[in-house]
Amino acid sequence: MGIFKKIAILAAIIGQEERLNQQLSKMIALKEKQLSLWQNFLRGVFQGFGVFIGSVILIGILIYLLSFINTVPIIGDYIVKITHYVQIRN
Repeated sequence: MGIFKKIAILAAIIGQEERLNQQLSKMIALKEKQLSLWQNFLRGVFQGFGVFIGSVILIGILIYLLSFINTVPIIGDYIVKITHYVQIRN
């Protein structure tokens, strides 16, 4: 086998290697994009769940603290109605 033939084969191999590297880069970019979308989706779900749980806890504490306020004319009547309604339901 002549040296020119070996050089031609080597050039063909290098060309194939470059094409494979390009295809591999595209596949890696696609996989990273899919992973990023999945991670962002899960982050949003957990953030929404956390906001919901936190809001429920804060509103519960606020209602509990407001239940002690019976002397304020406007708020007191409203809180008495709410506590009466809750007691009837339980």
